Amino acid sequence: MILVLAGSGYLAVTSGAVPKPSAGVQDFGDWGSVTPHQTEVVTTFWTTNPYPIEFTTGNTLHARYSLSLNGVTVATGTRNRVDLPRGNTTQTQSTYIQNDRLKDWWVNFIEANETIHATAHGNVRIATPVKNWSYHVSKTHTQFADRAPILDSLSHAAAKTEGKYVRTRRVDVVPFIGT
Repeated sequence: MILVLAGSGYLAVTSGAVPKPSAGVQDFGDWGSVTPHQTEVVTTFWTTNPYPIEFTTGNTLHARYSLSLNGVTVATGTRNRVDLPRGNTTQTQSTYIQNDRLKDWWVNFIEANETIHATAHGNVRIATPVKNWSYHVSKTHTQFADRAPILDSLSHAAAKTEGKYVRTRRVDVVPFIGT
């Protein structure tokens, strides 16, 4: 009997007959607070919990992540709890870019012909009294390949000023005759 109930429950969940919670990124980042040492990027994500009860991970979930740009780790972060309220909600996660790392990134960015190679690493660990699970993911994205947005912008701005600030005028110089 227990085997039949477990099998029925598994089939109901995997067939889509029982709705599953879901989540996704709504906004990859807005600027938050800025100090001389760090710049906050606020990511907004959405969650959908179709069940009439709220879920929380409590102290069981531990997530660590990092962001590298052109081989320079510019930000790291952690999250040790995820709440899943009933219905559709949004939540935010702050990541702090270490401003002192941007100088190294800028050099690599220029040397890479103004191409950004971004790599995000994430590691999630779920610890329970019965078993621990770990999941690692790494995603890479390249922007501005075969383009030079900074150099192009500077060249375009300079071209717009051509001939606007230099004018040639004829000035008649009359010798000064003193008395």
